[in-house]
Amino acid sequence: MTEVWSDLETYAQYYQSGIDSSFDFAFADKDGVIAKAVKGTSGASSYGKAIVRLQDALGTYSDSYIDAPFTPTMIWEGAQGITPAILWRRRPNWRRR
Repeated sequence: MTEVWSDLETYAQYYQSGIDSSFDFAFADKDGVIAKAVKGTSGASSYGKAIVRLQDALGTYSDSYIDAPFTPTMIWEGAQGITPAILWRRRPNWRRR
């Protein structure tokens, strides 16, 4: 496991050295692909395309890579705030007490 605080094109090359995985900070930082999908600023298709680009880039340097997206806590805190609202809308028979 390594930490390379750089873009995909740079840290993908580290897999050529024989490491098995690296934190994917660029993919999952506060402005990354995961954050944009959770916040709704980009669609699911953008997320899927980014995964394919990621797999292609890492696969160029290693057949046995393990991607390790690093997700900041604030993304999950935001998602947790959204979840109750979604559940509330989908269950109209719930009554507040």
